[in-house]
Amino acid sequence: MTGYGRGEASGANFRVVVECSSVNRKQLDAAALLPRDYAVLEPRIREQIAKAVQRGRVQAAVNIQSERGTAGALLDGTTARQFIQELKTLQAELGIPGEITLDHLLRSPAVFRESTPVLETSTIWPVVEKALTQALTALIKMRRAEGAQLRLDLQRRIMAIGRAAAAIAKRAPAVPKAHRVNLLKRLKAARLDAEFTHARVAEEIALFAERCDISEEATRIQSHLKQFSQKLAQAGGQGRELEFIAQELGREFNTTGAKASDAGISKLVVEAKAELEKIREQLANIE
Repeated sequence: MTGYGRGEASGANFRVVVECSSVNRKQLDAAALLPRDYAVLEPRIREQIAKAVQRGRVQAAVNIQSERGTAGALLDGTTARQFIQELKTLQAELGIPGEITLDHLLRSPAVFRESTPVLETSTIWPVVEKALTQALTALIKMRRAEGAQLRLDLQRRIMAIGRAAAAIAKRAPAVPKAHRVNLLKRLKAARLDAEFTHARVAEEIALFAERCDISEEATRIQSHLKQFSQKLAQAGGQGRELEFIAQELGREFNTTGAKASDAGISKLVVEAKAELEKIREQLANIE
């Protein structure tokens, strides 16, 4: 599910702003973007995200601003060396003459970093945690609003599946009777004595009725539909349980379509499975 939240908190001479965003993903994938000097806080941030969110790719961007101002800029030696090496490589590839000097290095702002004092973890973490909590609260509020809309969509689709299932159950008893009528027509067209073949016809109809009996599948479908609606009405993360029920519904409809031997039922099964597929796509995005 998608969402966005922002939190802000202040400490002694510094301020922390946290922005959390989430996009759809079947599993939880938590990430934190932090200033390099505070990378040690990433596991704690990921842990807090995992407590609040069960599914989705959630990213927390942390901005730490000093209110003392910066004491200047420091040369980042590692970045500077990489910059010079890349310039030399590019010079060789392009055949550019001349010498790479310190002046080229000083013209690149990328090799400098602010000399803001690094705060102790014990000092910075409570403020980061407060801002993160605010951001996650706002994120979850937005996700819940989206979830309410998804719930309405799922309810409409599960009701459509319920109507298809009811129509299948109503039509099923007439299938053996229609098969008997068609069989007798074929016998008559073949000019066979119906009375002579009466016992064989009765046996064939009985076998056909047994093969196409979908009463068990119909009962299980109704049970799964009821469970789905009950879970959908409950608070909290129900996504994985709903996915399981949807999977079982798919199996029952597959069996129903295979056993029914009736074009009308097959059409209803296709309609139900089309709605079910849309449901499963949505379920991959919810808590």
